[in-house]
Amino acid sequence: MNKNIDYFLFLKKTYTNILSYLNEIINSYDEISRLDNNGYVIYDNCNKYLNEIVELKYKINNINHTISEICNHEFIEDELCINENKLQKINYCKICEYTREYGFYKLI
Repeated sequence: MNKNIDYFLFLKKTYTNILSYLNEIINSYDEISRLDNNGYVIYDNCNKYLNEIVELKYKINNINHTISEICNHEFIEDELCINENKLQKINYCKICEYTREYGFYKLI
């Protein structure tokens, strides 16, 4: 693995964490708004976070594209347990987690 792929994997992980935190902030404001009954809390405070979420998703999609282009994929086959009676086989890159069938996990 080269430094370029490490850098982009780091960026992806960091942006994904930030995205998770922003979603949690919005959920918290939503809870406050439901308890407050005024409704202004969610709208006044969340627009900036919603815009950041859109921006982060765009950045992550671009990073995914770059990763898929520069990674020296090493595909492995694994099975995912869908439920107690069903397994699904999946092929993915052990370096970047790109799948041949689905690409990267969609955030949207």
